[in-house]
Amino acid sequence: MNRAAIFQARHVGFILAVLTIAAVGVAAGSVSTVLYAGLGGAALGFWSGLAANFFRLWREEWSKD
Repeated sequence: MNRAAIFQARHVGFILAVLTIAAVGVAAGSVSTVLYAGLGGAALGFWSGLAANFFRLWREEWSKD
């Protein structure tokens, strides 16, 4: 994929995610609950990447002293 296609797909994906959260929230009766669950899931998903990056920086950059 080229960069232009990735850029367009990112916008479409963001719009679809927002619409999905809104639709599930309306169907469930509480948009805030669905939003909090989505944010919690994203935080759990990003945590492993953040931790891996921290440990990589610690091993490669910060331990050179």
